[in-house]
Amino acid sequence: TLAAIEGLVELGMTPMQALTAATKNGAIASKALPRYGTLETGKSADLLILSADPLADIRNIRRLELVMKEGRVVDHRALPTRPVWTKR
Repeated sequence: TLAAIEGLVELGMTPMQALTAATKNGAIASKALPRYGTLETGKSADLLILSADPLADIRNIRRLELVMKEGRVVDHRALPTRPVWTKR
């Protein structure tokens, strides 16, 4: 979650380290780095475009401008704003 990424910075990580932990390292942990986690040719084109630099202030991760899923723009205003929990 966004709060977890912000929390990593509060605990002493730089914004870059926290973003890497949430993306690349998350993909490594889930054994999916060949498919996602970094921006590279051939990987899934799932992107969040922000209106402000998260490296300048980690809270800028909340300044969402555009969402892309598999290379297609998603209307992020139509996405749920509250967590949706499901039972397994």
